[in-house]
Amino acid sequence: MTNIEKMWLIVLLIVALIVPIFGLIPVVYLFTKRRSTLYFIALNGWIPGAIVLQIFYLISVIVIGWIVSLQ
Repeated sequence: MTNIEKMWLIVLLIVALIVPIFGLIPVVYLFTKRRSTLYFIALNGWIPGAIVLQIFYLISVIVIGWIVSLQ
């Protein structure tokens, strides 16, 4: 693997790590407002699923980065 490929992989892993962190911001907002607004009551069952999905995505990116760093 060349140095350019390694640097590109590092950039992609950093971007992949930032995306789920930014994805958690609207989920946390919806989680805090879900009972106070009528529009969010319909999303009540989807919000915990979104939190679990974002956390799973974040953990999987960390594991992939760790495995790649071992090579």
